[in-house]
Amino acid sequence: MRPDDTVPGGGSGGGWEFAERWPLRAEHLTPEPGERPALFDDLPFEKTVYVTLGTGHGNLPGVLETMVRALHGERVNVVATVGTNGDPARFAGQPPYVRIERYVPQKRLLPYVDLVVCHAGAGTVLGAVAHGLPLVVAPLAADQYDIAAQVVRARVGLLADPGEAANAGGLSADAVRHAFRTVTGDEGFRERAAVVAGEIAAMPGPGEVVDRLVAYAGRRVHA
Repeated sequence: MRPDDTVPGGGSGGGWEFAERWPLRAEHLTPEPGERPALFDDLPFEKTVYVTLGTGHGNLPGVLETMVRALHGERVNVVATVGTNGDPARFAGQPPYVRIERYVPQKRLLPYVDLVVCHAGAGTVLGAVAHGLPLVVAPLAADQYDIAAQVVRARVGLLADPGEAANAGGLSADAVRHAFRTVTGDEGFRERAAVVAGEIAAMPGPGEVVDRLVAYAGRRVHA
């Protein structure tokens, strides 16, 4: 939606309360220069997949393990984060192309990976597309189902196990692997993610939006 488009239903009844909505670039998610983390050293393959359930879902039994297992034998490096309270020992015996970490800021990881497998958390998805990365998503709770649907609708990624709840044991390694192979086999997903990344980069930053809000408030006061 363009910045000055009117939201249908705004202003009365049970609809949207505000007449306008404006884009705002999420500065904490957008790319910035930085040193490549040492965890990437000595990884054998050209491409790397980032696997995460964010900071709140990493301890769900079996889900992250399934995502990592799905990528075994795919000739990609795998970097997975289990969360600050997660236990990397759960992943003992991984192949040499798999790195398991508790927590690494995703802004340090995303510039050096090629695809993201995740739970469709808002921060992870926004960070991925801001870096032009396609996704495989398996939502677990709350707004993640809506975000996953937006990923699919924008054709920047695919849903693993559509119609099944991952947190109810429905997530299968075969389905994650199939979605991964489909996304990596179609350059269109990456191209569309790059388009979205450009749109995000072109959005006004917080300072510009604050200035606009002040001007808008002044007009309302004197209206």
